[in-house]
Amino acid sequence: MLSCLTYGGCELLDDFAIGVQLFLGSMVILALVIKRQVEHPRRPFTIWYLDVSKQCICAGIVHLVNVQCSYLARSWYVHEQRMPSNGTDNVCVWYLASVFWDTTLGLGLLYAWLKILTTILIHGFHLPVPRDYGDPPFFWHQLSRWGQQTIVFLLAALAMKLCQLWSFLWFPWFLDLGRWLLSWASQDDDQRSQIIFVMLM
Repeated sequence: MLSCLTYGGCELLDDFAIGVQLFLGSMVILALVIKRQVEHPRRPFTIWYLDVSKQCICAGIVHLVNVQCSYLARSWYVHEQRMPSNGTDNVCVWYLASVFWDTTLGLGLLYAWLKILTTILIHGFHLPVPRDYGDPPFFWHQLSRWGQQTIVFLLAALAMKLCQLWSFLWFPWFLDLGRWLLSWASQDDDQRSQIIFVMLM
């Protein structure tokens, strides 16, 4: 992981930020458990467990990639002196830009990469990509299908994030939005408020 002790702005890898991330992650899992109690009809526990574990693994890895991309983009901009001020040394600005990317252009690119990878696997390598987990009680068969779905999604997500990093390095207009959204906290250099805000987004 890139060191960032000499930069300004907030950090996403200090004790406070990691604590916030772990707390919010726990709240997400708790919400999924509560949702299971009220959903109608209720999915079998095995199906629910496979769904939730897939969501948590994929969301967790995408989050970690977002953090890493934020540090990489910040380091590259500051070292290259392309934009030496105006928030480029604030990793929270980059992370917020990453989240905005994920919820706009990223969704379309993720869908496109899923289609591309599925087509390549099915028609190029003659490998099936299951759309469901199959019928219980064959848990290991279901787990195999779960693994195939998860790997395909992660590959598509990583391809989408590579597109994001490339766009951040050369066309950083998302950065302007991130700076604007954090301007209320940046004026007072309120780093903890910035961390909570970007994580809640």
